Amino acid sequence: MCSSELCLGYVFLLIGIGFSILVFFLLKYRRALLRKDLQISAESLWKKLSYLELDKSISKSNIIFGVWQDKSATVPQLIFKNANDEIIGQVEYHLTARAYEIFLGNQIFRIEIPLTWQGMTANLKSSDGKTLATFKRKSLSLGSHKFFIQNIGELTAKYFFFKRLQPIQYFHDGKHIGSTYQISSIRRVGRVGIFPAEYSLPVKVFIIVMGS
Repeated sequence: MCSSELCLGYVFLLIGIGFSILVFFLLKYRRALLRKDLQISAESLWKKLSYLELDKSISKSNIIFGVWQDKSATVPQLIFKNANDEIIGQVEYHLTARAYEIFLGNQIFRIEIPLTWQGMTANLKSSDGKTLATFKRKSLSLGSHKFFIQNIGELTAKYFFFKRLQPIQYFHDGKHIGSTYQISSIRRVGRVGIFPAEYSLPVKVFIIVMGS
């Protein structure tokens, strides 16, 4: 027999060992899921968008998508791929800085999210500090939002709050020019979008990150 203090110590030790084993297998399972997510193809994602009445100039070749991965325990990142399933860049989210960093080749862009009491605002900035696009969503808008893009103009989202799993449709001058959606409705896997070729890559990434 053991004293009450010794027995209690054994109990805590066993609990600690059991918890450590559980964490180990959960992390192993998560890594396996993330590896599987990276195998998602543009072809499979296009099937969910192909039924939409997009502008005729838009095809599968315009699709880009980001898949969530863990850069570290505190910095999640979206690995972006193109229609050929080639990695074209990544987006890192820094929780404490209220900002995303976009890495596309040797170019770095930044999404800044200032604190505001009136909805949400985000700005896409180039490395020299120039604002390339702005995202705005008002309070109590049920998800409706707009983008203002330099040299293009305003994009308005057609968004159904009670159909959140459906693609978000974007309109410019009354024309349906693109869409975004979450890859999975069950867990956080990634985001996909399709927009005209004249939209620059950082702008497309910005819309997918903020709009989805």
